[in-house]
Amino acid sequence: MPVSDEELLALVIQAQQELPYKTASYEKLARSGYAKVRALAKAITGDFDTANTVAQEVFIRVFHNLHRLDDPARYLSWLRKITVNVTNTILTKEKREAEKRRRFGKEPNLDQIRVGPTDSYAVMLEELNVEERTIVSLKILSGFEFTEIAEIVELSVSATKMRYYRALERIKVQLDD
Repeated sequence: MPVSDEELLALVIQAQQELPYKTASYEKLARSGYAKVRALAKAITGDFDTANTVAQEVFIRVFHNLHRLDDPARYLSWLRKITVNVTNTILTKEKREAEKRRRFGKEPNLDQIRVGPTDSYAVMLEELNVEERTIVSLKILSGFEFTEIAEIVELSVSATKMRYYRALERIKVQLDD
């Protein structure tokens, strides 16, 4: 059930005051944002299971760190930033583990076998690095402005635009092949 901006602000403030002893406001906050967090993570990873893992980890971090959020009005930006950071951490860890398994002969070389999402958008994103995938997903799937994306990925607006357009160019080249 969607909540208005005013209701969200009130929930954040109330949860900050109540945690860790009372969790009712935090639970409402988590329920109101879980689907959006999962959708953003799915857009970046291309995998529903990984997106669920990300969403769970994000709200664990929110639980432990909500008291550190100085400006409750910035909750959504803070939540998106945590989502991107957790997603990047999990993707990096998965890549490192897959490389270890491949190196020690427990898994075939993933470069020789096409694995992953089957829809064309997700397959195109597979070829991008995590930062490019994040920027493209935030712009195309979530409709964020470059200023918002730049804040989330901690780059300047011009660097964010440059990476976005370079990623689109790489996708275009891939489509032409």
